[in-house]
Amino acid sequence: MVRKREYHPKEYAEYLDKHYRHNIVVNILDIGFFQFSMSLVSAGIILPAFALRLDASNMVIGFLPALMRIGWLLPQLFVSYFIEGLLRKKPMVLFMGIFQRLPWFLLGLFTLQFAIGSPRTLLILFIIFLSITTFAGGINATAWGDMIAKAIPRRLRGRFMGYVNLIGNALAVFGGLTVKFIMESGRFAYPANYALLFFGAFFLLAVSFYFFYLNREPILLPSPREKSFAEYFRNIPLILKKDHNFFLFICARILGLSNVMGLAFFMTYSMKRFGLNDAVTGNFVLISTIATMAASPILGLVADRKGHKNNLIISRLLYIIAVLIAMTARQWQMMYLVFVFIAMNISANMISMNNIVFEFAPEGRRPTYMGLAATLSAPFILLFSFLGGKLAGSSVFGLYLPFLVSMLFNIVSMIILAVWVKEPKKG
Repeated sequence: MVRKREYHPKEYAEYLDKHYRHNIVVNILDIGFFQFSMSLVSAGIILPAFALRLDASNMVIGFLPALMRIGWLLPQLFVSYFIEGLLRKKPMVLFMGIFQRLPWFLLGLFTLQFAIGSPRTLLILFIIFLSITTFAGGINATAWGDMIAKAIPRRLRGRFMGYVNLIGNALAVFGGLTVKFIMESGRFAYPANYALLFFGAFFLLAVSFYFFYLNREPILLPSPREKSFAEYFRNIPLILKKDHNFFLFICARILGLSNVMGLAFFMTYSMKRFGLNDAVTGNFVLISTIATMAASPILGLVADRKGHKNNLIISRLLYIIAVLIAMTARQWQMMYLVFVFIAMNISANMISMNNIVFEFAPEGRRPTYMGLAATLSAPFILLFSFLGGKLAGSSVFGLYLPFLVSMLFNIVSMIILAVWVKEPKKG
């Protein structure tokens, strides 16, 4: 049923023309504040440093980025059948958004309580809360993505995500400054410093939640789909068999995800190789934020003008450069360049990874294509994480191995994208 003040699905084009500017603004603010919050609890800098404080092993530290990615990727295909049947996606995203946000507040409380006396207990709670927030995000991902694809015209999606990163990271500059102040000022001793970061992330996530609530979701009738969940899953292999181009893209995506091996250890490598302490984390967060902010509008324009495939090729190249710099660095200041290239690598992926999947998908089947691309990648994230932890060993020089292996996988991913994957339709 179409509610009062809503357009009938047949009037979708009129709805889009009238409301897409409003939706662009509120979604930039929603995602911007979300990114702002994540700058306080950076998965590549703050969370590994916190885990190191809790005497976590290299295996556990290497698992953290994988856990966040698995939680985001794994649930998507399993909920996509139900997402495709929803007339509106916004209510579900709002409900699950609570479980994305609340764990950070609880983590702040338990950090104050257990960090000194029971670090092992806190490490277990840390992993549990991280799992809850990331899996809630994964359940939400296809609904949120389908809503964004409906609410924002295709011709603007690259620039939209570019400006999302620009605004989000402009806000996140304050996140880097906040991290720097909390970690370096001496006013907040451990564990209060980390607890403040977790509380700050929760507050900013609450602000992002409000801006998402302001979305005006276009109403579209669900596409015809299988009659049952079992039939839906039986038909999944047919999609990969028939859509060879999409299958090759998934292969390239999976190989590119091997960068989890490097992302897990860049901060640990910096601290162990050059004897750095917690104080430098704020500097690395800040330089990463500035690099993302500067590169995002350019990468968004490249995506809209030259295609999202080219952006993903660029992202692989940026990661390869970051690894080469890290492995050859003789002074700790060179690690600034590493985090600059990693920030741009992540930005290019953020702009183009979902957008290219939107373009592969037939109309009405976006949740399924998003779910396929995500869920099929999840086991490989776990594999790459386990492999990275095994390769790292216990010495600082052992960290060269996950860097080297992930670089080689990214080279293969880049070749597949450049040579065999065709840019999807421009509908």
